[in-house]
Amino acid sequence: RIVATFEEPLTHFDALQRLFRSVGKIEKPAFEEFVEPLVGRSGVLGFGWAPRVDASERKAFERQASRIWEREFFIADFDDATGALRAPERAQYFPVLFNDVSQRRLRSQGIDLFAPQARRALILRAIGEGRAVSSGVVHSSLNANANGKTVVFVAPVYDSEKRRPEPGERLQRTRGVLVSLFDV
Repeated sequence: RIVATFEEPLTHFDALQRLFRSVGKIEKPAFEEFVEPLVGRSGVLGFGWAPRVDASERKAFERQASRIWEREFFIADFDDATGALRAPERAQYFPVLFNDVSQRRLRSQGIDLFAPQARRALILRAIGEGRAVSSGVVHSSLNANANGKTVVFVAPVYDSEKRRPEPGERLQRTRGVLVSLFDV
């Protein structure tokens, strides 16, 4: 029964990953058009795209994202007490560029998914295994249900359309990660 619960949303998540893999770049309107009808169905809380950004690319990425969002955009760390704060310098980031969540007020653009250790480990596991992986059941503030229990899926998108990179080259060949949150 649990597998059946996730079957339809995971099929959509897989289709989104194939879309990102098959084209060089996805623009915000195309992302929103694809995921918007899926959010809120079958327990799907949201989808997100977090490109890999090296430290040397940060300023250019933030300028480009500011143009996309038509407001200041910066790579941020999130703290429950203080909210989003500009992230300190790091070797690389996976900031949320696009997301669509069932609770529109809970947007997370700019939040670096690679900053918290648990999410970093999940991202590295997905990249290392070359496939979508799940977090197991976690608590999420994006889940408005009383229990807040959520499963997070992360799938890597590599720069190679033809084949999955060899394990030793996967991190450097990663364009970004797709994320999906499911209510449990």
